[in-house]
Amino acid sequence: MSLRILVDTPVALHARGASDEIRRRVDLGAAVVRCIRAMPKPVVAAVDGNAAGAGMNLALACDVRVGTERTVFTESFVRIGLIPDWGGLHSLVHLVGAGRAADLMMTARRLDAEEAERVGLLQRVFPAETFATDVLTYATALGAGPT
Repeated sequence: MSLRILVDTPVALHARGASDEIRRRVDLGAAVVRCIRAMPKPVVAAVDGNAAGAGMNLALACDVRVGTERTVFTESFVRIGLIPDWGGLHSLVHLVGAGRAADLMMTARRLDAEEAERVGLLQRVFPAETFATDVLTYATALGAGPT
């Protein structure tokens, strides 16, 4: 395998017809999502900035998501002619409902932190200045609870 394949974007891989590498990456991501969902303790996604495409879907696989006022979510797959991977299609529908999920997937509309919290993608929005401490405190409290 060449180094080029390791750093290529999905768009570049698709343009080259590297379907085996695309499939390998999708399968690897799916395995990560299965591990997250199998965790006996809550998994917290701490999102301070953009979570787009696979990054959004990785966050959606977690039990809860927390962010800052800088957090932005977008299902950007439609921009490259793909559907969400890594369980994103299932997770998004489960979290926000079929109609809203369809809209987000078909338009790649960006959700800021305020809207993401309103529709249930974020459970908490912490100040950016204290984010690391706030997330650690929150995750520690969740982890101390029963499985």
